Amino acid sequence: MATASRHRAIVPWDLTLSDRDLLTHAGTISHDAALAKAQSEFDKFRAKEDAKPRPVDLNFENAIEQANQIAAAKAKQKPKKGADRSRRSCLGF
Repeated sequence: MATASRHRAIVPWDLTLSDRDLLTHAGTISHDAALAKAQSEFDKFRAKEDAKPRPVDLNFENAIEQANQIAAAKAKQKPKKGADRSRRSCLGF
């Protein structure tokens, strides 16, 4: 474990904000408590991220919407007059 003097040798800059030391002691939280807190925060983050739609889902929904619009536009189009006759003549009617 790195001591404060060794840490100072590794990291040459001072951890200060507005001329105040940020890290003045080793801390009071245990390693296990820190791991538990980190895991709980990550679980909250993961739940929020999983609730958001992914880009692939959004693209899929857009593609379905476009396909439905194309199908609706084709259904609204009037059939061409010559199209029916040419098909019938090919079938021998």
